[in-house]
Amino acid sequence: MARILVNDNSSAARKLKDNLQIMGHQIIYTDFHGEKAAQKAEELKVDLFLMNIPSENFFQMESKNSINETILNSNTPIIPVIDLTKIMQSDYSPLKQVLASSHYGYLIKNDSEDYNLDYLKFAIELAIYKQGLITENNTTDNSVELDLKEDNSNLNKDNHLNDSSLNDELLKTFYDKIPLPYQSLNETGNFIEVNQAWLDTMGYSSEEVIGKWFGEFLAPDYVEMFKKEFPIFLSTGKFHSIELEMVKKDNSIINVFYEGKIEYYADGKFKKTQCIFKDITLSKKTEEALKESEEKFRTFIQQSLDGIVLLDEEGRVIEWNKGYEQISGIKKEEVLGKLFWEIKYQLTPPGRQTLNRLQHIMKLQLNALKTGEAPFLSKIHETEMIRPDGEIRYVEQLAFPIKTSTGYRIGYVTRDITQRKHMEEALEKRIVALSRPLDNAKEIKFQDLFNLKDIQEIQDLFAEATGVASIITKPDGTPITRPSKFCHLFDIMGKLEEDTGNPFKFDSLMGQNQLKGPIIKKCLNGSLWEAGANINVGGKHIANWLIGQVRDESSDPEQIRIYTQKIGADPAECIKAFLEIPVMSKKQFRKVSQVLFAFANQLSSLAYQNIQQTRFISERQQAEENLQKSLREKETLNQVITQLVGTSQTSEIYHIMGEAIKELLPSSYVIISGMTHDEKKINLVESFGFEKYLDEIRNILEIDLFKNKFPENLNGINNYFSGHLTESTEEVYNLAFRKMSPKTFRMIERVLNIGKVYNMGFYCNSHHYGGLSIALPKNQPLEHEETIETIVNQASMALQRSFAEKAIKESLEEKEVLLREIHHRVKNNMQIINSLLSLQSQHVEGEETMDVLKESQGRVRSMAMIHEKLYQSPNLTKIDFKDYIEKLASNLIYTYQVETRNIEQVFEVKDVEMNIDTAIPCGLIINELVTNSLKYAFPQSESNGNGIIKIELNQLEDQFKLVISDNGVGLPAHIQPENTETLGLQLVNSLVDQLEGTLEIDRIKGTKFTIIFSELNYKERI
Repeated sequence: MARILVNDNSSAARKLKDNLQIMGHQIIYTDFHGEKAAQKAEELKVDLFLMNIPSENFFQMESKNSINETILNSNTPIIPVIDLTKIMQSDYSPLKQVLASSHYGYLIKNDSEDYNLDYLKFAIELAIYKQGLITENNTTDNSVELDLKEDNSNLNKDNHLNDSSLNDELLKTFYDKIPLPYQSLNETGNFIEVNQAWLDTMGYSSEEVIGKWFGEFLAPDYVEMFKKEFPIFLSTGKFHSIELEMVKKDNSIINVFYEGKIEYYADGKFKKTQCIFKDITLSKKTEEALKESEEKFRTFIQQSLDGIVLLDEEGRVIEWNKGYEQISGIKKEEVLGKLFWEIKYQLTPPGRQTLNRLQHIMKLQLNALKTGEAPFLSKIHETEMIRPDGEIRYVEQLAFPIKTSTGYRIGYVTRDITQRKHMEEALEKRIVALSRPLDNAKEIKFQDLFNLKDIQEIQDLFAEATGVASIITKPDGTPITRPSKFCHLFDIMGKLEEDTGNPFKFDSLMGQNQLKGPIIKKCLNGSLWEAGANINVGGKHIANWLIGQVRDESSDPEQIRIYTQKIGADPAECIKAFLEIPVMSKKQFRKVSQVLFAFANQLSSLAYQNIQQTRFISERQQAEENLQKSLREKETLNQVITQLVGTSQTSEIYHIMGEAIKELLPSSYVIISGMTHDEKKINLVESFGFEKYLDEIRNILEIDLFKNKFPENLNGINNYFSGHLTESTEEVYNLAFRKMSPKTFRMIERVLNIGKVYNMGFYCNSHHYGGLSIALPKNQPLEHEETIETIVNQASMALQRSFAEKAIKESLEEKEVLLREIHHRVKNNMQIINSLLSLQSQHVEGEETMDVLKESQGRVRSMAMIHEKLYQSPNLTKIDFKDYIEKLASNLIYTYQVETRNIEQVFEVKDVEMNIDTAIPCGLIINELVTNSLKYAFPQSESNGNGIIKIELNQLEDQFKLVISDNGVGLPAHIQPENTETLGLQLVNSLVDQLEGTLEIDRIKGTKFTIIFSELNYKERI
């Protein structure tokens, strides 16, 4: 892949860019021209610069010289891109000088023609290879310098299109190394030199080529072309992209592209030609194979019995084969260039030709053409079309996208299945007839039990073998089959209006069930014999098989004459027809009649067996279908119950229910309506199956039903949603949630092809939670009724649970708020008590009284902090004791003004939580013991170091261990908590008893209180 700079943005340049990108090259665009563009190429370090030469500036000498210098001086290979059609209108000589500077070739652009890809690839590869070779020579051989500016003066000479910077030695080195075949010819067209690539390609040795005429190596058809073109080449000095056919040594032919120019001596005289060629045989064969493949493909399309249509990126028809002409009844020339969705709409049966359908078809087509995606793509679907002659055709159609550079094309393959459809309908009809009960003869038809084509063939063979006329009729004489071997006399009699002349009216057979044998009698005044046998199924007479139109030896033409006169026929014509009737003895006719009777009985037995077999198969299929249906229903029901158990969200309940019902009834439309918690309003919450129609429905309604709550009076809704699946009546349209009219509903019905609507409410324990509506397409019955009702009932219970859980949650939230408020108020009240004690202490005298009030304040504060922690905690039943103890101890130190004394607090409290019944006495104990340590453990008279008060609280399985110690003077030995007279220790002892705990005192090195207790269980106060 090469990095190529271009400075042209015309349509031709865009084509060039596209072609180069297809080849795998990276294209960079710049707005600069001339020298600035060349500098940009060097800055970007591109591999090649395709320089556009603006035609309006090309003929100015200053510009021309500048272009020449830019091409010569550039370190980046430059290929000029020239619009030859414009340059040819002026002086041709400036073009030669620019081309003389173009060591890497040139390109001709033309907006009206495409680039030759083979030549384009060849030119790019050659330029890049040539630059690489020059770079290699500059690096490895300092003795050979490629100075492209050395002989610039020679470039201004007319007809000098040589590369003066390369001496003969370097040229030979260059052409020997390039991988392309190179040759040079003299003025007569004889070889002077060829490189190794030429010899390898053609299979010759150098001795077999040098000195030979070039035409000897050309295919015969191209020799004259060379003779004509070579003198022109000598006069112009250069030729560009000539295609030839050459003969290799093994006599095989190769296709080549030739590029060439003339090398001149310094004085301007001819020196030799310099030509290279590229073998394009493979690409030529590929191109021919592609054309052949395209031709075969086009032939296949045209000969295909299937209809094939191809649309362009705008949806217009560009291919319409004969198969589609036969299916649609529309000729190709009538539709080419037309929009396919309009044609498709015209082929739609009248009952479905609506503006909405046209818009829908157009929308799907446009989306498919734009994105290559649409619901109808890559899926076989059945549909029907009406031809211009009014005939309905049933078809299978497959549409598929084809990616192009500008979007997508759409192809259609359509197969006519009309005959198959009719056969399926006939088969279905026969199966229905065969499985019908036998107790109703009117419902059993002969033509439904047998293939009439087969029966006709049997009847014809019977008539041919026996020599009698034959026909099968209904019990009333109406023909079922075509007559076999009927004579001219029958035609004459058939024209008469009297029943006596109609042999089908065989009175003895009509409605009778003859089981013993055929009925044989004479007709036409005793002139002819006829017979008949009944065809019965399960004792029911369903058809007559009649034979006759034979006469025996005793038949007298006079009897015919008398009979015909009686009925008004022409006697002469009738007698002539009578004499043409075959003669058969009475005995022989009886034998034929017995054979007929046997055949009729065989048909009767066969029909009965078919009925029994079909009934057995139908019953078995029905049983299998019922089993599959039952398993499917149970599976769906189990899934629904499992999902409903796992959720309490009403929206999820509605969705689970709707999806399950939609799965059971795939072609239905399902609507879920939800009730508000106060059971005063209802709104639509879910719908299934309406997705592709929602926009149309919104346009019809001009409202969004999902954003409305209705109605205020629910009496109609309660009647509308009963406790069972009920078919809706006209009331639903009048009710319509009081948001739409019956006329609007009728429009929606037509859009959705709705037949019947069924409704059921969500009820549980007399509470109404909304309702389900199922709209079925026309002619579709309601299935899975019991399962759907069970799903709705399960959903109703889940909705009741959801509503109840929500109510309980709301109640708990209300109680939680209330409890927080209580704790907050208790804390505030205790703060008031604390403040009152503080005020009281300011109006008393005596240190003892002050201490009493201060201790009371501490006790009140310790309890207030418990309530404060509770209403601030996420858990209203337990508090975190670590924060509580630290805050309580800090308050006590502040209260007893020991900040300035050297007393350290040590806390070893793990993550311990307690309920309020345990926390309050525990907090009071800590308050009393820490207060006691602060007051008495560290008297100022005995201060001889740092004081330490340590609080430990740990949970040991189901018990708590509280340790409060100090390193003070210690508790006097005579003081025992259980017998003390001090209020603080009495309170501690009482609180330990309340906690049902134990208290131990260690008086070594200060005082240490160890209390072990359990969490108290809540005791009901009422």
